Amino acid sequence: MLRLLLSRIADVHFTPTKQAARNLIAEGIRQDRILVTGNTVVDALFLAETLIDEKRVFNDLSLNGADGGILMGNKKLVLITSHRRENIGEPLKNICKAVKELARKYKDTIFLWSLHKNIKVRNIVLEVMKTRPKNLIVTEAFTYETMVFLIKRSHVLMTDSGGVQEEAPAFGKPVIILRDTTERPEVIQAGFGFLAGCSEEKIIQIFTRIYNDTAIHKRLSRKPNPFGDGKASERIHQFLQLGRVRSFIKNYPSSAEDTLWEKGKPALKEEKK
Repeated sequence: MLRLLLSRIADVHFTPTKQAARNLIAEGIRQDRILVTGNTVVDALFLAETLIDEKRVFNDLSLNGADGGILMGNKKLVLITSHRRENIGEPLKNICKAVKELARKYKDTIFLWSLHKNIKVRNIVLEVMKTRPKNLIVTEAFTYETMVFLIKRSHVLMTDSGGVQEEAPAFGKPVIILRDTTERPEVIQAGFGFLAGCSEEKIIQIFTRIYNDTAIHKRLSRKPNPFGDGKASERIHQFLQLGRVRSFIKNYPSSAEDTLWEKGKPALKEEKK
């Protein structure tokens, strides 16, 4: 509801993808108020990557129940997160059971579950995970720096998080989506996302197919992230410096109905800074 409300009152829309722009146009938003920039979350991810300090990361891992030394070995890493309200209950229990079974099957792989703060999520995960294989590690939530490190280090990710669906493709990683649907269809269309739902059998089936498929991993390592290239903020800044846009802001609200650029004409090539 909040997102729908904001799209109705906003004067300018910076969308992460062309599909998102088409969605807004279909809802009646003016085309001259939409600029496809990519998602700023990718900008933040790449910035965080440049600031990673492995000593801090290892300290964070140790404080939250994981051995950083193990993660730096030759074993493959599978990173798991799950927190969506619609999965709380039997769906989350099924996810836990699937992960336990996969850990038993792939004994030489580290399965790392970063536990969400939601008490209902915690109670379910900790109860089902009372007994588990040694290569299945359940930890407290990590800092963003550590999460970026782990996403980059992962072989496969399993999640119901929207943010992780946008971040993992930046490092060419396949994402098993623990939901029946996703608001980010681009991740599936680009080949990075695989909808598994919350069926224990289907999660295991999809994971098994992806895990050892070297062709998938090789292909994804070369594909661009559908959610951006890390330059969204630059595009937004350039747009806000355009003469027509500066005039629009300066004279607002009397300029509220002004056209920001001609239809079909790229905004960032309209005029020089």
